[in-house]
Amino acid sequence: DNLVFTVNTQTREINISVLEIKCRTYLSTSERDELKSKMMEQIENTILALKTHFDPNNYKSQDRLDREIKNLEFKRILEFYIERAFRYQYLSDNAYNSYINFIQTLNDGYTLKFNRVGFIFDFSFDKKHLKQILDENTTIFTFGHSLIKEILDVDSDLNTQRLEDLDLTKDIAISINANEKLKPFLKKYEPKLKPSNDE
Repeated sequence: DNLVFTVNTQTREINISVLEIKCRTYLSTSERDELKSKMMEQIENTILALKTHFDPNNYKSQDRLDREIKNLEFKRILEFYIERAFRYQYLSDNAYNSYINFIQTLNDGYTLKFNRVGFIFDFSFDKKHLKQILDENTTIFTFGHSLIKEILDVDSDLNTQRLEDLDLTKDIAISINANEKLKPFLKKYEPKLKPSNDE
């Protein structure tokens, strides 16, 4: 699994988007549905592990006795990736300072929110891309052979436009709860696609 974190320092909410990514050369309809179910199961396992260790609100009667130790562990994990993202210029100075200051205060409380996002690269899928919203926090994107071909095209820099001009980018950004602070990160990973009205 891949994780994308965003932090709302005002509400003290840490939003974690759990991304499960699969690539297949061929999938029948039943195999595609089965794969989606397996992906959701893997995502749920990841979320359960994160909640068990780091969610201060994941208890029935009382919080775990080692909460402060778990907060310190969570802080170190977040700090490592915040520093790394800043070092590679995926975070602005303001975002970096905001996140670093926030994680120093995890003992003051925070809430975790999870988004479930699946990406299937399916060379046998005849549509360019398809978005399926399973519930308000769960979205699966399927990318077909024509879009995969464009992504892999070594000449795709010629006469292209960025995904930020397409609805697909907006859909992905919404699914992982991307905000303004993540724009530098997203831009570095946006493939360039040829303008097309195909769906």
